[in-house]
Amino acid sequence: MLEPSMLHKARITIGITQKKLAVESGVSQSLIAKIEAGILDPTFSRMKKIDNAISQLSTNSEKTASQIMNKKVIFSKKNSLILSIIKIMTTHSISQIPIIDSQVVIGLVTESAILEASSRNDFKRIEAGYIMSDAPPLVNEKTPLSSIRELLRHDPIVLVLNNGKIVGVITKADILGEKIYSRF
Repeated sequence: MLEPSMLHKARITIGITQKKLAVESGVSQSLIAKIEAGILDPTFSRMKKIDNAISQLSTNSEKTASQIMNKKVIFSKKNSLILSIIKIMTTHSISQIPIIDSQVVIGLVTESAILEASSRNDFKRIEAGYIMSDAPPLVNEKTPLSSIRELLRHDPIVLVLNNGKIVGVITKADILGEKIYSRF
């Protein structure tokens, strides 16, 4: 639960006024002002109401996949030579590329996979299908940022869908570029 001393920071982070928070939490604006000023130590039940309102309001104001995605998605095919994929990655300053087969994402080739393959083989003749990893996660355009952030803890990219069609990509760099921090 939110500590009273963190109330002001939490409220400012989600961009709401004391009055809006008071209305949403069912307490008075003056109570919120006194808590923020450190004049009053609220009861557990009042602080719980305020905490619930902050959680709800922060969820409602959370960005979605469509707001942070990069709309330019570059694909390659499973039979593409790694040298051509390296050229694409270098030209577009990207570090991974989704692999498609018949318009279906079947895998992902990353810089790490290329480097690993180059130490074992003559990668000039290796095809993407040989070194690709599992396909990245697919999410709806309305997926909240918190869910995307969690997926990116385990995968290097997330692809964004609209009506079954890939319309964007989100990387860890996109999240960092948003300068998004925890609300506390």
